[in-house]
Parts: sequence; structure tokens; C-alpha cells
Amino acid sequence: QVTHVEDGDADAQLELGCMYMRGEGTTRSAEKAVHWFERAAKQGQPQAKCALGVCFAVGDGVPREDRQMAQRLFEEAAGMGLALAHTYLADMQRYGSGLGQPDHLAMLDHIRHAVLASSKPSNAFNRAGNRLGELHSHAGVLPGSTKFSLERDRRLVPRNDAKATSLFVEASKTPGVDAKYARALTNLGEMREYKRTPMMQRDGESEVARARWRDACEDIALEMYEEASGAPANDERALSNLRAMPSHLSNMAGTTMMGWEDYVDDVEKRLTSIFADP
Repeated sequence: QVTHVEDGDADAQLELGCMYMRGEGTTRSAEKAVHWFERAAKQGQPQAKCALGVCFAVGDGVPREDRQMAQRLFEEAAGMGLALAHTYLADMQRYGSGLGQPDHLAMLDHIRHAVLASSKPSNAFNRAGNRLGELHSHAGVLPGSTKFSLERDRRLVPRNDAKATSLFVEASKTPGVDAKYARALTNLGEMREYKRTPMMQRDGESEVARARWRDACEDIALEMYEEASGAPANDERALSNLRAMPSHLSNMAGTTMMGWEDYVDDVEKRLTSIFADP
């Protein structure tokens, strides 16, 4: 049961808005969430401004999508030192905010600002570190990836697979919970699957050792895709990648007794149970 929130307590109003948005302890209501986000934002609560910006960006709980309003709220929150707001501004600058053409230099500036200003692990670092890793990996060249391979994107930073891998590893961690950040896990899995991670071997090592390393990469990729598919904030690309690797089913512990389609169906059922309405 949602309790009364005192007037003037912006942090409590933000939390109540989050409870309504998640349907935690009450029926989910994006409209009521926006109401409390607005009350907290008017008092200068930066996280409330950011949450309200997300609502306007996607048109959830508000009369219509308003990307200009979303950008203004993100900018206000970023100006108050909220690193997470920079990650949303980075996404808006990459795709174009409705106020003009995409500005990839501004995008990179927001990503770097968020990485430097956020603690590890945190939602802000997860989003920003993952985006910066995608830039360093030139991620669009990976078959399963989102198309982050525009030529302008590629020229922003040099390709550096070791740096990208390190960023994905750090970005996959989440504060205080066992589940990891799904998008970073999927990117890390693709780096493994397509042999983009540094090969840990000595000069002159045998071809057998190289083959074992390649097989190990594919096995690790499968495990990462499975974990990303089952994470609370899952990544649909991970499930797609799982479907594309049926030949490696026998290498997955606990799956050798079922067919590939049965295995994928089992993953989908688990996802359905996670996201089922309360």
C-alpha cells in the first residue's frame, strides 16, 4: 500500500513516482508516476528531472512524446551533476533530438563526461561505458550488433578491441545485485564469439591451443548470451544470438538432453515469467 508523501519532500516524491512506474506496492500507473516526478522536479530534484525526461522521450505517462522537453530536462539534470542524464543526452545527440541533426562530437562528449563523473558500478557508468565500448569496438561490424557503424562514428575513436572488452566487462557489473547489465554482456559475448578479444597465448603456441582458445571463446559467448537473455532488463539481441548458435548446444552444461528449439523456448518462457504483469 502506497503511503502518504509529505509536501516538500522531493526525494520521497521521486521514490513514490518510481514505485508507480514499476508497479511496486501498487498498480502500475505511468500517469501517477509523472505527477510525482513533476512535483519533485519542480523542487530541483535532478533524478526526478531525468526520470521525467525519459517519460517525455518515450511518451509514457504524458499526453504525447516531446523530445524537446526531454532534452531540456536532461540538460537541467546534467547541469546539476547527474551523470545518468549525460547518457540520455548522448543517445539524443547520436540519433538527433528533434532540435537538429545528430551531433556525434557532442554525443562523445556526453559519453566521456558520464564515464568520468559516475561511480563504478552504477546505471550511469553501465550505459556510458557500454556506449564507449561500442565506439571502440566499431560494434556495427559485428553481425548481431545494433548498427553503430556509421562512418562518422568510426572516426570518433580508434578501434581498440582490448579497450572495448575492458569497458564491456566493467559496464556489465551492476550495483548490489547478482544480475548483470544485459547490453554489455551481449556486446562482450559478441566480442568473444567473433574472436575480437585479445588472445591469451605465448608466441609459438600450437594450432591445437589456438583451436581450444577459439572453442572456449564460443562457449563463453553462449554463456553470456544466456545470462543476458535472462537478466531482469534483458537484451533481445542476446536471444537472437542464442538462436544463431545451435551447433554449440552440446557445449552448454545442462542443455544436452533437450533440442535446440526446446532450449530457446525454455529461455523465452523464463523471460515471459520475469516480465509477466503482477
